[in-house]
Amino acid sequence: DQTVATNYLASDGTTILWDATANTSYNNNITGIGRDDLSALYQKQSQSVNSGSHVVMALGTAAVSNQANANTIPTDKQFFIWGDDNGSLSTFVSTGNITYPSRFTRIWKTQNTGTFAQNMTVYYPVSAFGNALPATVALLYGTSATSLSNGTASAIAQSGTTSINGVSHYAFTVPSAQVVNMQFFSFTGVIQTAPGGV
Repeated sequence: DQTVATNYLASDGTTILWDATANTSYNNNITGIGRDDLSALYQKQSQSVNSGSHVVMALGTAAVSNQANANTIPTDKQFFIWGDDNGSLSTFVSTGNITYPSRFTRIWKTQNTGTFAQNMTVYYPVSAFGNALPATVALLYGTSATSLSNGTASAIAQSGTTSINGVSHYAFTVPSAQVVNMQFFSFTGVIQTAPGGV
C-alpha cells in the first residue's frame, strides 16, 4: 500500500530495494524478484497480487512454481523491482519507432539493486493486446520514460505464448546484458482495423 509513500527495504534495514520517493509516479502494482539471505527470501519469478493484467518476470523462463525454477541469483541482496504509473491499457500512444509504432499508455519503471543482471523472461497477458497483430507485439524498453516515445528505445519482439496459471501470456526474452538498460518499459501493439463497408 503506497497511500503513504514507503520504501521497501532489505532485511538489513538500510538497503533500499524500492525508493518510493524517487519512483513516486510508479508506485502501483509493485513487485519483483531477488534474494535476501537473512530473511530467507529467494524470489525467482513474480507478479503483482492485485487484480487485472500484470507483468510476470522470471529468471530464465517461468516454472510451475517459484521453488521449481532452477535458476539462481548469485549474490545476496540482488533485486529487480518494478511498478507502473497506472496508465491506460486500452489506449495507445506513439513510440516514434517505425517497426513498432504504438504502445500502451501505461509505463513501468524498474529499480535494480546489487547490479542485478540475469537472463530473464518477461510475460504479459495476450488478452491485454486485444486484436493486435502478433508481429507488432514487443517489449519496448529504455533508460528514460521519454525514450519510449521518441524512437530511441530498444525493442524485443514477442517469442511466442506461454500459459501461466491458465492464462495465455506473450513471452519476451531479455538477455542479461540488457537488464541494466530496462529502466522503463511498455508494450507495443498495432490494433487491426476492420475494412470499411457500405
